[in-house]
Amino acid sequence: MDLNMIKSDKVMDTRGLAPPMPVVKSRKALKTMKTGKILEIWCTDPEGQQEIPDLHNENGSAYLGCLLDPDGYIRFFIRKGPEGGS
Repeated sequence: MDLNMIKSDKVMDTRGLAPPMPVVKSRKALKTMKTGKILEIWCTDPEGQQEIPDLHNENGSAYLGCLLDPDGYIRFFIRKGPEGGS
């Protein structure tokens, strides 16, 4: 899958936020989205960069991958899973 071709349904900009805010805000954003929609998360926090991919373990969502943006932050892509998924 070419991540550069993904059309995100929602972008969560967490650049510059201290832990654990990138993960907290991303978790909240996923809860508001419909199944199958794609959340793109922009992150500069090293801890968030380790924890954001694990969000799919909490709710049955799918971690699609990440890209390093030329401006120095990481763009994560998560497809929302079904409510109550595992």
